[in-house]
Amino acid sequence: MTTPQALEAALAAEFGGDVVFLPAPPATYYPPQVVVVPDDPYLAPGTHGTVEERWRVTVAVSFKEPRAGFGTLRDLSLRLATTAQKAGAVWEETRGPAPTGTNTQTVLAEGAVRFKYPPTDLGS
Repeated sequence: MTTPQALEAALAAEFGGDVVFLPAPPATYYPPQVVVVPDDPYLAPGTHGTVEERWRVTVAVSFKEPRAGFGTLRDLSLRLATTAQKAGAVWEETRGPAPTGTNTQTVLAEGAVRFKYPPTDLGS
């Protein structure tokens, strides 16, 4: 188990300025970047009175040089997985990349993390 604050802090420590937390997906991505938005469902009942929270995580990378792009995509995705797991969350997956509509050299790979916590652990 973890809290939203703990997971946010862990991701910020790992990715620094390359991670952004937004209320909805942005119109433009700036690779390399990790974008975190609420997933659907965002909050759901968990087991034993906990709340399960889900975040949609999008990894944006440049594929101007495809071989390097694959490496960056893999690196960011595995760092995301490791950081989430160390913080007590479950990394579900990172799906294969898809080009953005406006810039075909930028690709997006979406994934998800989820975690549970007692609603009383939120604090402020």
